Formats: sequence, structure tokens, C-alpha cells
Amino acid sequence: MAVASLNALPFAQYPAFPTSALISRLAKLDGWRVLVAGHRNTIPEIAGAPGTKPSMTKIEHLDYDNLLFIRIRHTRFGKRVHLYEETYGKPTP
Repeated sequence: MAVASLNALPFAQYPAFPTSALISRLAKLDGWRVLVAGHRNTIPEIAGAPGTKPSMTKIEHLDYDNLLFIRIRHTRFGKRVHLYEETYGKPTP
């Protein structure tokens, strides 16, 4: 919410479960840039929904240094989905 407020962007909050509501909404946002901040028990499922396979199937309780970027492009050859996984800040011990 703070990122959206600081940049005068719209935001929406969704309940943590079921994740299907958020996944459905994200699928309809063709061409948009979207930031999803979630809990350790929902992010792997949300990140995997468009057909990606995050390397982390479980995020530990004190693990705060991971970023997952998903890029969905529609080309004349069909939909292309790419997942980029990175870390930032102080590494989780």
C-alpha cells in the first residue's frame, strides 16, 4: 500500500485465502505492471499460477529477501511467461 500511495497509484487489497480471487484478477490485467506483496504461504501459489515454476515451493518464516518477477507477453506465437527470481538487501541466514 505504501508503494502505491507514494506513487499515486491505485491499489486493492485481497484476503490471503483463497488465492484464487487474486489469481483470477491478475489474469485479467493484460498489459499492466502489477506489484503483489503477499505472505510466505501464498506467494509460491500466486507466482506459479500463470504457468511458472518458482524454485522455492516453501518460503521460510524469516525469509524476507526474495523477489519474484513474472513477465507475460502475448506474441503472434502465443503467450510467453517468464519468471525471474532475485534477492535484495541483507541475505536471509
